[in-house]
Amino acid sequence: MPNTTLCIDGFGTRRSPFFECYATPESEFGVGNGRLFPWRIGDSATADYWTLRRKAAQFDVPEMPLEVTGPDAVNLLDKVFARDMRKLRVGRAVYSIACNTRGGIVMDGIAICLDEERYWYVQANGDFLGWFSAQAAGLDVEVRDPDVCVFQVQGPRSLDILARACDKKPPTETPESAAYLEIVDVRPDSPAVEVFHGWMFASSPAISALEHPVYDVWVLDCRKRSEVIASGLLTPHAAEDQPDATGDDQGDASGGPEDPTAPPPED
Repeated sequence: MPNTTLCIDGFGTRRSPFFECYATPESEFGVGNGRLFPWRIGDSATADYWTLRRKAAQFDVPEMPLEVTGPDAVNLLDKVFARDMRKLRVGRAVYSIACNTRGGIVMDGIAICLDEERYWYVQANGDFLGWFSAQAAGLDVEVRDPDVCVFQVQGPRSLDILARACDKKPPTETPESAAYLEIVDVRPDSPAVEVFHGWMFASSPAISALEHPVYDVWVLDCRKRSEVIASGLLTPHAAEDQPDATGDDQGDASGGPEDPTAPPPED
């Protein structure tokens, strides 16, 4: 069934801070969670698709965050969502489905633990705040709309990670890998923004959901570029833009600086 386009009055609907960036005579908007979001901005859908597949694209979406705070915050989430919310650690996020007493799905979305007594639930389109608040009866908890907008950056270039050096302890010592990384958030038509640079240890990841809303980054191991390509984790084409993690095309897994606190090698 084809989409039907209607002209509506925007009164009573909310707009994101990015609304003026794409509000043109050719733009078409949808309404979700009481918010206007761009459905089409007049560009080629085919070109946009390949930009997303090959580089990155940004999306002003109508998903709506709800904030849950208080001593019983995790008790409310554990009551409403069909998973063990007590296992959700600070700085992590999980997909969660809210169910009614008969097991029917009320809402789906992403639950994020910001602190031990503070959570966000980013819900899909639908009336959920009233039902969710009603489930909090008798609990020491507050459910509210924090009045923020969701902005997504997706695509293979949305986060560029450049490994400048990698250091791995020998098997005779306590296992540990460390890499000097430069991580850059790349958004279309915007200057690249550095998210992190420095040494990252396998035992203590230095970037989490609190630092970047899309990715968790972990150091798993130090390998030669040829080994990574052979494993299928990196294509030869993608590898052309990446220097060898050891700083040497022939380098071995321990080719990084002996002292991970030392500055990275020069290009």
